Amino acid sequence: MMKPVLTVVPLIFFFSCKENNTKAINSDKINLKENIDEEDLPSSFNSNSTQTKSYRVNFNKSDKNDLIIIEKNTNDYTLKAQTDNKVFFTKNIDCDFIEIDTNTKNKQIFNLILGYTDQYQNTSRKIVMPVFFKNNDLFIEKLFIATLGTSAKTGEEEWMQKEISEKILLKQLDLDKILSE
Repeated sequence: MMKPVLTVVPLIFFFSCKENNTKAINSDKINLKENIDEEDLPSSFNSNSTQTKSYRVNFNKSDKNDLIIIEKNTNDYTLKAQTDNKVFFTKNIDCDFIEIDTNTKNKQIFNLILGYTDQYQNTSRKIVMPVFFKNNDLFIEKLFIATLGTSAKTGEEEWMQKEISEKILLKQLDLDKILSE
């Protein structure tokens, strides 16, 4: 049985655009089927939906259920910290992607990794912040910033790295101010 033209055209458009948006789709961890014959492909993406990831951490070296929660909102991310199902920290972060590394070495609770992309969805800046826990607060002591730029000597693209030593509570962190310096 032949499919009507109206259902084939959007699928062709969808798959032609998919090649250009592969990195954006991969960064959101959305798995799409590439078989055109499948009937259950999504007709539209709901941009108001939120995605949530949780990471187990240990704030006080106790048996409590400690979690770091990342919620992807429409325009930003919300970082939450909770212990015993009670949220004690919330911060909205404006970035293109966010990662949590719980495999740490130097007594930090986790590493917060923020990423920014260019108009082609290529990573252009990464910020790594080792996050510590003391007196029921999350704080950072250093920021490690890597920015993709063009070298004045060679004209080649390279990662320029910068380290900022500033002890500050995570809820008081103003990334716009730090990045503009």
